[in-house]
Amino acid sequence: GSLEVDVDLSKVIKPDIEQEKCLVVLRIAPDTKEWRCMFLDQGAKIVDLENLPDSWPSLKKMNAQVFELASGSRVSNEDEVISGEFFMLLETTKVEKDSVDLKKTVPSFALDANRRLRQRRLQVTGNKNVLVIRVKGANGAQQTTSTAQGLSDNIFGNGVDTVNLVERYASCSFDRITFSPNTDSRVTFAATGVKELTLSQTVSGTAKSIEDLVTAQLTTELGVSANNVANYVIYCFPSGAAIFL
Repeated sequence: GSLEVDVDLSKVIKPDIEQEKCLVVLRIAPDTKEWRCMFLDQGAKIVDLENLPDSWPSLKKMNAQVFELASGSRVSNEDEVISGEFFMLLETTKVEKDSVDLKKTVPSFALDANRRLRQRRLQVTGNKNVLVIRVKGANGAQQTTSTAQGLSDNIFGNGVDTVNLVERYASCSFDRITFSPNTDSRVTFAATGVKELTLSQTVSGTAKSIEDLVTAQLTTELGVSANNVANYVIYCFPSGAAIFL
């Protein structure tokens, strides 16, 4: 879905200056930390922040103006820029195609209190392993459109599918949460991270009823609950499951 951010820029900087707003984010790589800016109204386009002042990310040392995003009122008790919580307000003429050069502009900042609340509710971080279950109907007559290998590529990438589920989580969380395929020795894999499971009946009824059948059979085949084998389990049903739970 689209991401919408409402802010009356006329409340925070002179109304005769055309401005853009971007979400300040910190990308943490194994050897580096990079501050970037995400333009949500441009399809979440991410650009580099160049020539950060020595005082970055201290708002007070930068002598930056800070406002509350929803109301436009001044905020005086914020100490530093926090990734994913602050928008930078920039004169449009100072925004380059692929970067924002802070040597050319003195930005103001807007704190998004709602985004802060949502971010601080995010408790899951780090690397987690995922087990994918490709469910088949009786005798394998019903199968997902994608093969086991196809599901593996769509979810984990495997160097084949560059836009995949794992990559999207990593990019959207700025590597705060990453996923890898499960490799537990108790699982018989049909493809990387993917196990196939054939039910003794046709796949029909609600997704919840089929989920219960799959969970029971998976526990039998593994000898333990799947929660003891993987951090997360994804069930992939063939057609026949009702879309409601």
